[in-house]
Amino acid sequence: MTRFVLLVIVLIGVCAVVHGDERNEPFPIPPTYALVNDYHGFLTIRQTMTLNEKLHALEDKNGTQIVLLIVPTTGDTPMREYGERVFAQWDIGHNGDGNGVLFLISAQQGKVHLFTGPGISGAIPDIKLRHIYREQLEPNLQKQQWWDGINNTIDALIAAAQKEETAPGQYAQFFVISADALIAVAFASAGVLYLGYYGWRRYRQRKITRGDYRA
Repeated sequence: MTRFVLLVIVLIGVCAVVHGDERNEPFPIPPTYALVNDYHGFLTIRQTMTLNEKLHALEDKNGTQIVLLIVPTTGDTPMREYGERVFAQWDIGHNGDGNGVLFLISAQQGKVHLFTGPGISGAIPDIKLRHIYREQLEPNLQKQQWWDGINNTIDALIAAAQKEETAPGQYAQFFVISADALIAVAFASAGVLYLGYYGWRRYRQRKITRGDYRA
């Protein structure tokens, strides 16, 4: 009986240790992104389309990217750390300039965080960001009105960034376009040279066969 009790105690201890070592893993950061990324089914199709239309209009206007990411959980990873990883991995705002905002929501934890890149800090400084959070997001979250909070917050961010010229510099754009153009030209030139050489070889072979080839 004593041995049985000791065995039970040992098993309970082992289970407690194993359970204590379990980690709450964060949702994996997707390799690619859109302007609206809902991995929890928070938004309806109509709501997603509405947000996409607004955000693409802003990006087309001045290059600013406002990216919404809704994940089930960030696990044991703090929201700030998770968001910074996403911002860096996705290069929000293009070309490392940080011309954008990450609107991160952890659905199961009920947490929200807004991140801004250095390229948009003139239009949306920290004090402006706090104001948007307190005025547009926080009151709706307290009422569990998530759609109103998300939509109103995005509208406020767009309004703040509307007049800011945050598009990547001309040098960065020119370099990217030039690199693509050079690759295309290189392939086209190689094709033309190959066809020209092949035609010339066939022409020589015909002249040799006819006996009128001249060195």
